[in-house]
Amino acid sequence: MWTCSPPATTTYYLAFIFGFPRQQQRRWMLFAASGSSTLRIPSSPSDSQGGSQTVAGEGRTHPSCPLLARQTLVCGPCISFSGCSLADSRQSDRIARRQRSSSRTPVLSYNRLEVERLRLINSNVSPAAIPIILAARRPTTVRIYDSTWKAFLRWCSKHHLDASSVSVVQIVDFLQEGFASGLSPNTLHRQVAALSSVLAFGPETSLSKEPLIRAFLRGATNLRPPVVHRFPTWDLNKVLTSLTKPPFEPLRDVNLKFLSFKVSFLVAITSTRHISELTSLSIRSDFCVFHKDRVVLRLEPAFIPKVNSTFHRAQELILPDFCPSPRHHLEKVWHTLDVHRALKIYISCTSSFRRSEALFISFQPSSMGSRVTATMVGHWLRATISTAYES
Repeated sequence: MWTCSPPATTTYYLAFIFGFPRQQQRRWMLFAASGSSTLRIPSSPSDSQGGSQTVAGEGRTHPSCPLLARQTLVCGPCISFSGCSLADSRQSDRIARRQRSSSRTPVLSYNRLEVERLRLINSNVSPAAIPIILAARRPTTVRIYDSTWKAFLRWCSKHHLDASSVSVVQIVDFLQEGFASGLSPNTLHRQVAALSSVLAFGPETSLSKEPLIRAFLRGATNLRPPVVHRFPTWDLNKVLTSLTKPPFEPLRDVNLKFLSFKVSFLVAITSTRHISELTSLSIRSDFCVFHKDRVVLRLEPAFIPKVNSTFHRAQELILPDFCPSPRHHLEKVWHTLDVHRALKIYISCTSSFRRSEALFISFQPSSMGSRVTATMVGHWLRATISTAYES
């Protein structure tokens, strides 16, 4: 006979897992509480109903006592129950579940740079080289990629998908939903480029080279071709004519808003540069040089142009004078469009509240004197055209 001395809790637990009737379970609870040192477990629940049956050639037992369990169902006498309670077993189950969950694929972060950094680490890239690789994109590109990544994670959550294990077909579904909502083919191309930075479908396969993705993008371009403007949407001569009249003149007396509109517009059409380059201009003496017949503007050293080369970083913006010595009435009217004159007046009028060395600063009361963004300068140019047509 194999015996052991389990506590009452363990006795009830063993009775429960072997599926014995509640009446027999209560009998064992009382039996364990009485302090008996011997526990006998029948081989099956049916054995407890009739004590006249024999087990493995053994003789009959007393009707009130259960039969001995077979060897495969009870622990040997050398195993102790003192450290094997129900609470301990539940705690071990929780630890095992935590270990299994930690071994699964982690939930992807909303921060796309963190996901890209993890991907580089898994590719055995040295930690010192990872920040350099992550700095390959311009800040504006990073913002666009981050916005696309967050939109993709929201789409995966909506459709109950794991973003770390999506297929090419599911990415096509994501692009199709954006196409149906009115996104242009150029926007879809940017979304594919953003997802390619964090999702990989092979050691050397880019998402943009997948045949299904390429076919979808070509089809989107064919179904929604880019609009070709045969005629300009606004007339430059009409806008320039409006800039010679109120509310843009006389320039020294106009509102600071219209002064900013006019100067930014004149610099933009004279230099024909990107808006991001206009926001990187400075009023420092070595970056803004007024000559007798021209103004030379240079980009700030910290600015990264769209084409980051030595030639593009060293380029100067040369803005010539326009009718510097007017004599006739028409020449005096044209002189109001002189960018040399407009820049001098703008820098002089903004010197009292300027808080930045950037050429263009804000005129809003909440941010007056601080540097403006490229988005704000673009808003100024559109507002200049709109105001010119209204006047």
